[in-house]
Amino acid sequence: MEEKKEEKEKLNSAAPMAEDGPSSGSKDDAAEGSSKSPTRKPAQDGEPADGPETKTRRLDSDSSMSSGVFKKRSSSSRRNYRKSSRGSGDESSDSEEDTGAQPTEPEQQQVDMSEDSSDSGPLNARLRAIGGDISSSSSSTTSGPDSPAGIIDRRKSSESEGNDEDESMPVVLTKRKPSHKWHMVQEVASRQYGTSTKKQMPVLFTDRFYGSRHAVERLELMYKLDEHHGCVNALNFNESGSKLVSGSDDMRVIVWDWAIGKKYLEFVSGHRSNVFQTKFMPGSNDSLIVTCARDGQVRLATLSTTGTCRGTRKLAQHNQSAHKLTLHPECPEEILSAGEDGFVISIDLRQPTPNKLLLVREAGKKVPLYSISSHPLDLNEFCLGGRDQFVRFYDKRYPKQLVKKFKPQHMGDSNTNCQITCAVYNYNGTEVLASYNDDDIFLFDTRHSDGADYVHRYEGHRNSATVKGVNFFGPRSEYVVSGSDCGNLFFWDKETEAILQFMHGDENGVVNCLEPHPHVPILATSGLDDDVKIWIPSYEDAPAMANLKQTVISNSKGRVDERSGNAESFDGQMLWYLWRQIRRSNATRRAHLRAQMATENSEGEVEGEAGNMISSSSEDGDDADSDGDDEEEPRAARVQCSPS
Repeated sequence: MEEKKEEKEKLNSAAPMAEDGPSSGSKDDAAEGSSKSPTRKPAQDGEPADGPETKTRRLDSDSSMSSGVFKKRSSSSRRNYRKSSRGSGDESSDSEEDTGAQPTEPEQQQVDMSEDSSDSGPLNARLRAIGGDISSSSSSTTSGPDSPAGIIDRRKSSESEGNDEDESMPVVLTKRKPSHKWHMVQEVASRQYGTSTKKQMPVLFTDRFYGSRHAVERLELMYKLDEHHGCVNALNFNESGSKLVSGSDDMRVIVWDWAIGKKYLEFVSGHRSNVFQTKFMPGSNDSLIVTCARDGQVRLATLSTTGTCRGTRKLAQHNQSAHKLTLHPECPEEILSAGEDGFVISIDLRQPTPNKLLLVREAGKKVPLYSISSHPLDLNEFCLGGRDQFVRFYDKRYPKQLVKKFKPQHMGDSNTNCQITCAVYNYNGTEVLASYNDDDIFLFDTRHSDGADYVHRYEGHRNSATVKGVNFFGPRSEYVVSGSDCGNLFFWDKETEAILQFMHGDENGVVNCLEPHPHVPILATSGLDDDVKIWIPSYEDAPAMANLKQTVISNSKGRVDERSGNAESFDGQMLWYLWRQIRRSNATRRAHLRAQMATENSEGEVEGEAGNMISSSSEDGDDADSDGDDEEEPRAARVQCSPS
């Protein structure tokens, strides 16, 4: 009797659970499910009577059915549930037949109700599926697409797809950009009311704007200065920033009034080959301009106040090309030049002859030099870059002693492919930028000891075809700017190494020279085009930088192909070489044509006049390059600016 009472209590507790779900299709069935005890059906012939064990199993099955069958699900989970329940139902029925287990009372009750309602139909199929799948309902809830396991699988797959996209994204594009620190309203108010500072407020306002991210991102092309007839290889602002001087493959030097976009002065340099560097002499009131060129000469031009050139004279002679020279504002009479012959020549305008300061050697071999830069605060220190991996530092007082040298630690000493095309100090001399051929741009801290590794690395551009320049931008050297073989300009934030600006800067494909204005956020650039481009921060919107990702990937792929000796890269270099020769031939023909129009002599005299046009302004042009005559033709055959 006690067992029967316990059975009734358990059935009463299970009855409300059956009322919540659609156990049948009629009201009578619902009423029957809500009774205190289910209607018992007498056992059929040959079937054993219900015992305590059978009743316990029936109650367990009933509770599992109520928890598994009537749980709310989405449409997709119900479809998957039905598919899995059919299969599991078949297996369950087979197992029951094999073991000879008898159906429990609730299952028999559902079958009886389905027989009373109709003999066939979708309802019966559903009930049969439900009746045979109670044991597999829990497994189906954990295996569907909306189950926790399915959600986790989808998240893992989406994360893997995101990781694949991140792997294809260049690392430089994932670097975080700095926050904006310049706010116009606040800065204008500070300029009007004034602040406690040693600097005058207008100067402070300009410096803050010059060093802001806003000024970099709003740069756009103002106009082009188009008077040269060859590639422009050299640019330099005067001390006040009011004039700009440029040198070109046409052996001419032009002084620009860049603010109005017009030519101020033009003269023939006196060089016999491509002009590589032009600079105003400090403290000369813009009346002296020093130049160096492929012919190895270092020349000085004297300008008059009336806007004419009084003449040029040779100061020194390298045995090979002289790519760069440097000046110091505290010592305006002294010039340092570096050449591919490995020599650094010191020229003092107060002395009659130049002095070969030092010869750079590494492992007993000469190191051709492509770059030289003076420390902005220490007039004795300067750095060199050339055809190896090292940035070398010297003191003019002790030229035979190497102070220290830096290189990226991942570059081996025997790696001759990586060469420094440009090395330059920042505004106070604590940092040096070095642009490597076939590699990235690296920033070194000059306060570190000998052999120290780089501090920052700037990626995304390509430096392969020419001797490319690099420079700081901003009054405190806040940004790094460089050209690229893809014809674009790249601006990086110095600290975060993120690309802030990306602009197309050369129609013929390579940007070589970048010259920031000394006082305001204005940039002058040049490359293979015959013009000089002036960039100012006048754009209204932030840069879209379209095709930046594709350009960075293309530059990286081209570098890898060239290092691996890909045939396509070699063919591209050969085509570029032929194209450069055609351009130089056209420039030469134009020079002959200008000479013919100027002289108006007979045909026999015109040829001689055109041949002497370049050297006519030099007093010692006949013996200007006596040491390098044997190498003049090989140098002429090489691609212009190529370090190899």
